[in-house]
Amino acid sequence: MNKENSQTERSQNDITKNTVNSSEQKGWRDIDDKKDTEIWEPIPGFEDRYLISSHGKIKSLYWNKILKIRISNTGYALTELWRNQKVELRGGLHRFVAQSFVPNRENKPQVNHKDGNKLNNHYLNLEWVTDIENKSHAVSMGLTARGERNRGAKLSLSDVKAIRDEFLTGKTSVNMLCDKYKIGELAVRRILTNKKWFDIEYVPFLLTAKNILKRWECFNKKYYKKFNEKQIHYVLQEKSKSTPLMKIAKTLNTTRQTIARIIKNEYNRTL
Repeated sequence: MNKENSQTERSQNDITKNTVNSSEQKGWRDIDDKKDTEIWEPIPGFEDRYLISSHGKIKSLYWNKILKIRISNTGYALTELWRNQKVELRGGLHRFVAQSFVPNRENKPQVNHKDGNKLNNHYLNLEWVTDIENKSHAVSMGLTARGERNRGAKLSLSDVKAIRDEFLTGKTSVNMLCDKYKIGELAVRRILTNKKWFDIEYVPFLLTAKNILKRWECFNKKYYKKFNEKQIHYVLQEKSKSTPLMKIAKTLNTTRQTIARIIKNEYNRTL
């Protein structure tokens, strides 16, 4: 037992001989970014078995050697921590490094590689982020296939612009666009509301009483005469208050289905 302890202590001294004493450095807080000294810290829960470095390495105290990493299908470096002859913890090397050396004051759930290189697990290349921040970074770095670059894309950028332009003329319905471009209604609506194929310069079609009347005037003049802007504004206002559609329909002496179509900006699937 004493022999094992002395061997463990010797291995720890070999690793940390070029660093400041761990009790003085207190983890990531005292790392000198300019000198970029490699710091070794025990992995929480495995203090007697593994050390992790600020440069993205894990060392086994039992075998006294650096662990090999495995590359996942998504390109991340994975490692396994063993205890009692079985794998007790498996995960991404970047998360182990971040948990030991990168502060997470806002308690964010994900770890991002700043340079986009999933195998660069140096602590200076890691940061804690939210899911949205992680995805936004991937898009800005060109790591995510979006738009025409996506292998599953059914539309081109010119098709998307044409869909928006045709709809805003007031002469083309969502249904017509679905038939013309062979895509679903939900896809068309997301393009029109800028939720898909996001374009910072595109101003989405606003669901207002005035716009609804403008489109109805093009498609169904008889029906258009039944409602005025004030009545349609009333429908949209009551809907925002979560008023039941049947109650709104009774107030305007019409059907629930008609009210639903007013809210969706369609009538007889032409608007």
